[in-house]
Amino acid sequence: MPDVTGLWLVAAWEWRERGVELELQRYRAPASAGAAADPGTAWTPRDRPAQSTVFQVFEAPWDGIGSASERRAYFAAGAAEGLWPGCAFHSVRGTSMEALGQSAQERAVIGTLSAPLAPSSAIRFEDAASMTVTLVDQSADLQPTDLVGIAQGENKLLVGGEVVQFCRAEPQGDGVWTLGGLLRGRAATEIEALAGHASGTPIALLDHRLVPFGDSARAASGNPFAALGLWDEAPVIAQLANAGASLRPPSPVHGRMLPDPDGSACLSWRRRARGQWGWLDEVEQPLVEETETYEIGIGDTHSPFLMATVGEPRFVLDAAQLSDLQANHPGETIWVRQVGSFAKSAPCVVGTLA
Repeated sequence: MPDVTGLWLVAAWEWRERGVELELQRYRAPASAGAAADPGTAWTPRDRPAQSTVFQVFEAPWDGIGSASERRAYFAAGAAEGLWPGCAFHSVRGTSMEALGQSAQERAVIGTLSAPLAPSSAIRFEDAASMTVTLVDQSADLQPTDLVGIAQGENKLLVGGEVVQFCRAEPQGDGVWTLGGLLRGRAATEIEALAGHASGTPIALLDHRLVPFGDSARAASGNPFAALGLWDEAPVIAQLANAGASLRPPSPVHGRMLPDPDGSACLSWRRRARGQWGWLDEVEQPLVEETETYEIGIGDTHSPFLMATVGEPRFVLDAAQLSDLQANHPGETIWVRQVGSFAKSAPCVVGTLA
């Protein structure tokens, strides 16, 4: 009310030509309004210390979803058990940082190998094999699966540059897990499986909690990246690991060198394709690259003394050429590698000059 203090209750109102006419009554608080009440006991949750960001950035083999020409690089950020408000990602150039407009609010499942992981031929499922890992977040949970789940792509763990799938997950306490029933060398990473991994090798669960690069071209820049959270005293810097892994075609397999009665030799192999994690029955693997091209070399892969390029998975050394090579370069290795749209595969040994 103009120039009148207090609280007023609208008892009635009516439309008039000049406006709305209100019938008001002064509001008076009931006598019990000021009675004392029990304030109760406040809920005080357990204090948890603020945790600093732990950060990985890596490229992983293409999973076959989306465009085959885009680099598949990911941010994996998390923290130890406790309060963590997430982090924002930046590109580092010299002493300056440029915000990428991407962030993580959910912890990725990351950690390290607690003990060395022995080399593996990565040919079959290894039910007796196991590895021990330590997760950054001790409250993180890993779920077991079976062979059907493995076939459907569950429990994919990046160990260094190798993709491993596991069936069993047994917690040992304090963030330590024993993972058993391993399928090694997935997505054509059998070369990394054959090398094995040392204790302390970074690991990351390949699932929805990873943050894919919004601008895949930045991943190829060679510049490091940084993660910075609200409670981080300084940016956490990481260099891109496994650069080129998503664009590099898998190496050919089943290389053979079969002599013919006329003195020649037929070289043959089977190709594989990026993004094809399983072998298709009764049909040829889809060709992901723009063209089907192979390089055949003899000698060192960096400086071969003989090289040929073919467009099919076979090559014939005639009798005269084979005899000359055997006489001048005995014991040298014959290898083949696939030439992809963006990179070349690792070489596959086809045979040896006797």
